[in-house]
Amino acid sequence: MDAESVLISSLYRSALVIETDRFRSWALNKMAAVLQYDAVIWATGANQPGQFKVHDITCAGMSDETAQACTDPSRDGFFAACLAAQGRALQSCQWQKDNAGQPWQAGPAGFDTGLGVHRTRPLSGLVSVLHLYRRGASARFSDAEAQTLERLAFHLDDAGSLSFFVHLGQPPKIPRRKFAAVCDRHGILREAQEKFLELLREHYPDWSGPTLPFDVPDPADGEQRDGRGLHLQSESVGDWLCLRIWAAGPLDSLSDREREVVTATCQGLTLKETARRLGIAPSTASNHLYRAYEKLEVGNREELRSVVKPITFT
Repeated sequence: MDAESVLISSLYRSALVIETDRFRSWALNKMAAVLQYDAVIWATGANQPGQFKVHDITCAGMSDETAQACTDPSRDGFFAACLAAQGRALQSCQWQKDNAGQPWQAGPAGFDTGLGVHRTRPLSGLVSVLHLYRRGASARFSDAEAQTLERLAFHLDDAGSLSFFVHLGQPPKIPRRKFAAVCDRHGILREAQEKFLELLREHYPDWSGPTLPFDVPDPADGEQRDGRGLHLQSESVGDWLCLRIWAAGPLDSLSDREREVVTATCQGLTLKETARRLGIAPSTASNHLYRAYEKLEVGNREELRSVVKPITFT
């Protein structure tokens, strides 16, 4: 395989084992073998009215202060132009020719040329930013390098998101059939699983990110409903919230105890064994089971299993 293919393969393998806070720096270091640079910025954020809000930023070869200035479209015209380029890599030398006098924060920091690409994710509206810089008037990036950066930007963003959710940790749990995103308390997304976005779009066909179309429930409020057939539940992850959503199903009509009895029954336990597990009387377990039958409109255990089989209890 060529160096680019080797890098792409290693990104996805390493996303499973390298924790998120180290993955970005590791990936940028590896990328230098494919695209040479003197400084680099990898940031993610979201467009909001009148500003670009940066969620995460990793840089090498320049100070944090310079990196922050280079990712502020109100202070850096090249960054604003990359945002408008919609996924196409932009050369700073060409941009400077066409926009004489526009501010370029990397110039005063000692860099002569830059190459940037901004990738906006479908649905969520989250933006991944990748900027490379070089010193030396003759060190401009080639068209082939611009095309390579466009390809790598997709895989860096995809592998970075994978690393984020793999290493999100416990709690919170992300069980099957419940899909997760991380957002702030105003409902602005930071990361989101693809299935989360697909389910959200099913229930909100006109929605586009990065701001969620409903109020994010407080962790203390427990499970909530949005009024369009979705269940919502959030848990704190540092300064952020991990929001889980799932579609309402037949089992959502059951009480917690009825759900426990149904789970045990579908696992093959008798009423006596179910009662022993739950610390209740067999007659109480029987009452819960038959109330569940009525709610689910089934008449026996076989019909109950046919309803429950596709569903994972948590």
